[in-house]
Amino acid sequence: MGLAHAANVHFADIDIFHTRKRAYDVDRYWWEGGSWGHSYHNEQGLTNPHRNCGQPAPDTYWGASGMVAWTLVTGDDVVREAALELADNTLWRARNTTDTECARTAWGGGNGEGYMLWWEEHPPARPVANTQRILAWAWRLTGDQAYLDGAAGAARWYQCESDRFGGASWPEALLARSMAEYIIAARDAGIDVDPAAEPGLTSLLQAMASPNNLTRDGDRAWFSSY
Repeated sequence: MGLAHAANVHFADIDIFHTRKRAYDVDRYWWEGGSWGHSYHNEQGLTNPHRNCGQPAPDTYWGASGMVAWTLVTGDDVVREAALELADNTLWRARNTTDTECARTAWGGGNGEGYMLWWEEHPPARPVANTQRILAWAWRLTGDQAYLDGAAGAARWYQCESDRFGGASWPEALLARSMAEYIIAARDAGIDVDPAAEPGLTSLLQAMASPNNLTRDGDRAWFSSY
């Protein structure tokens, strides 16, 4: 509990670009309420100024589900506020991204200022997985169906992009986890699961379990190329 408290308070205080903007339906800049990455790869943490790793992007949006879980266990209002600030940034960006045609298909495009995926071609699964997971957990904290509707967009994105995900790696594993969490959350909410979600989860799991992608050695297993 001590380590969980330290991690969640740190993330809530330091890792989020705090501003006065609140709610997912207010006008904002894409970075307001976003989460910074910690550092570049192989960089010493003790010498890192902490805010040198690119810019707030869902590709590095870690911590929100942990903040929600901590809030549900402890009732910590400071951490709750930070979790919702990040979730609202995430939902606003998803609704307003036009990064790729598949992103527009999934979330509608909005004003085009969301800049969620950052890759003009072949965006990876990780930012979409992080987006879906954050929004599913934000629903658990608030009961606001708008967060689940945003999480459903990740299923539509994968349906549009699935032809290029014939293999399997840890980013796809993150998306499989978040897809399952969205499905469970939608069922718990008593709403219809997006039609793309369960086939998407099945496709991801089958790809991960394929002998072409998974290497097994006794009780150990790993993705062959990652």
